[in-house]
Amino acid sequence: MDNLTTFDLLQCMFEPTNDFTIIHPPNLPTLLPLDETNTKDIPEIVVSIQIAHESHPSTPAAHLIVSLPIGSGSNTTQQSDPIELSIKYEEWMTRQTHSELQALVENEGADVLGVIETVRDILGTYCSSSSSSTSNALGNDLLSKDSRELVPGGLADNAGNPLPQLKRFWFLLVSLSTRSKRGDLVEWAPSYGLTGFVMAGKPAVVCCEGDGPAIDRYIAEIKSVSWADVPSHQKKITLMLSEEIVGRAFTDMTEITHLFEMRGGRGNRPDLAQVRQWMESKKVGHVFNDVFGGANSAFGQS
Repeated sequence: MDNLTTFDLLQCMFEPTNDFTIIHPPNLPTLLPLDETNTKDIPEIVVSIQIAHESHPSTPAAHLIVSLPIGSGSNTTQQSDPIELSIKYEEWMTRQTHSELQALVENEGADVLGVIETVRDILGTYCSSSSSSTSNALGNDLLSKDSRELVPGGLADNAGNPLPQLKRFWFLLVSLSTRSKRGDLVEWAPSYGLTGFVMAGKPAVVCCEGDGPAIDRYIAEIKSVSWADVPSHQKKITLMLSEEIVGRAFTDMTEITHLFEMRGGRGNRPDLAQVRQWMESKKVGHVFNDVFGGANSAFGQS
């Protein structure tokens, strides 16, 4: 089944019940019905499918994000490029719940309908618990939604005990300029318990502090949802450095681009001397060379 056919099937099955949402491109409804002609300039279609247990409508719903390579991004004369699936992080989810659902999706491969049925069945198993114990039924991990709080040493439970695996990841991007995508990086971070900063420009930097797997899920959702309209070859984001830390240097996720003078012909190259000075003021200046020193080799530039 090619990806256009998969899109048509999902739309027919889930749109009548308002469980089908087109995320990208936003003008796609004006092109329906789709064919190889009117989608040739669309590299990818991204949709969201709401999943709930049919016999228990009060069960919290999950949303499956389906990324379907289309048009110039796929060879329409042969088998379509692989479909990418991910589970959106929901307010009711604990870290363990989201991780388990995401692992399930990845293990199922590109069988969209099979994934939907499996997730629906899993959601149904939560109905056996009373509402007072719903949070445990949805995943009783060390860091529930209600017990998560930031402390000087990182994430802690209700008893104030620091949780393990506190990391600081430094990502380098060849470029980051679009204001909305910078906003997504900042606004989506709290859902994953992350702190750090975003600096736009060329190069651009994203620093993330938090649980290692949570950082991975955060970056995966940014690439598959926020950057859904970005061609694959422009989505390159390189992990320059991973640190194990005992305490956070930042209290939230914020954009710092405005703090620095921009240079270069297009005014998009931050003054790295100012960046180094700022990093030193935050007690992270010791990694400046590790993060910025390999920029040229990371992106194949001479």
